[in-house]
Amino acid sequence: WGGRHPGKYIVVKLLHLLHFRLECGTFDAMRSFLQQIIEYSGVLQASASGGSDMLFVFPNRRACLHFKHELASQLNRPLWSPGTINLADLVRQQYPGQIADPLTPTFELFRVYRNTVEGGANETLDSFYPWGNMMLRDFNEADRYLFRAGQLFREIRDLRELEVRF
Repeated sequence: WGGRHPGKYIVVKLLHLLHFRLECGTFDAMRSFLQQIIEYSGVLQASASGGSDMLFVFPNRRACLHFKHELASQLNRPLWSPGTINLADLVRQQYPGQIADPLTPTFELFRVYRNTVEGGANETLDSFYPWGNMMLRDFNEADRYLFRAGQLFREIRDLRELEVRF
């Protein structure tokens, strides 16, 4: 990617266009979603005129690959291909810090747990790992759906109080 695409992420434009076409009833269900993305983005015309500064952002690498195959199937001559990237790689490129490997957050949570929870010092990593990993996934999901932490913890506390009472 490296500077070839000056901040022009085609995904936003396409999603708005396709959403509009779905609401208006002009979405063509007989053609694939990728065929319609190629047509409505104008990527073929942009590539034919000397190159494209478009960057298509997809949820995963497999979708990038399928998009490239679909684009190639519609071409009748060699053209410059637009950039494609998956969302995780885009975030990695744009984030200035270092992204932690999957084990680091679990080890950090284990360290905090052992230092703050009564009896935590006796816990082993083997017994902590499964539920610590589950806790991190739950926090990740809460963050993904933009739950308010204070409200979430109040509801958990209230549920716990109900369990104790009954």
